[in-house]
Amino acid sequence: MKSNRCAVGVLALGLALGACGGDGDTGDSGNGTTITMWTRSPTEAQSRRLVDAYNASHKNKVKLTVIPVDNYQPRIAAAAGARNLPDVFAADVIFVPKYTSQGLFLDLSDRIAKLPYAASMAPSHMKLGTHEGRKYTLPHTLDLSVLFYNKVLYKKAGLDPEKPPKTLKEFAQHATTIRKKVGGDTYGTFWGGSCGGCYVFTYWPSIWAAGGDVMDEQGTRSTIDSPQAQQVFQTYRTSGRMASSTRPPRTRRAPPGPASSPRARSASCPCRPPRSGRCRTTTR
Repeated sequence: MKSNRCAVGVLALGLALGACGGDGDTGDSGNGTTITMWTRSPTEAQSRRLVDAYNASHKNKVKLTVIPVDNYQPRIAAAAGARNLPDVFAADVIFVPKYTSQGLFLDLSDRIAKLPYAASMAPSHMKLGTHEGRKYTLPHTLDLSVLFYNKVLYKKAGLDPEKPPKTLKEFAQHATTIRKKVGGDTYGTFWGGSCGGCYVFTYWPSIWAAGGDVMDEQGTRSTIDSPQAQQVFQTYRTSGRMASSTRPPRTRRAPPGPASSPRARSASCPCRPPRSGRCRTTTR
């Protein structure tokens, strides 16, 4: 492929081609060309599956480079400045609007229009990769917030194990009941609250599910002081206070309190309500 170009953009919650120099031509799919692709370490598994499937069915071959997530954005910036981006790179969706406006990606509009499934691709990802009416990215990895709940703990607490919470209010009520009825070192729920991603994947979906939003339509003003957002924060805050006053000694390494996480095993109702307004449930 060409050595001086931008790249095709793939949203890591997205995918695209990059073209900063030359004409951005990525070559014919059957001429034996090597296609370079970068991905962040968190999306390595998904990227390798895509690459393996492509390489098994095409004469052209994709060479995948996995970069530690903390080093990824600096690598992209350096490569863009040197006009030496890979042919394809996966990007976190939050950076895609900036990348497209700066011309890092190849315009894929005509190619996307020819895809038989073009109309069914994830609309949010497609929107983020569209700039001035032109499309520059394709979806790569989709992520969502879900609810896991523990039926065993529901039974112990006297709750109906076939009726998981459908709203954030019910989630908090069920978690509180489990904490009070079961007690000991069993907590009703927990969530990760000390990282940026924890906020985005827990609080924001909860606000959306409550009918609120975190930004205005123009994306220029925060709306997390809305009544819906404040109610969500109050629900989590109340749960956190209950946990902090009853958690076991520090040596027990107890979770920070009734909150939510889809990784919970001994706690119940780790809940991250999705944007649909309802908790999606899965039994572990």
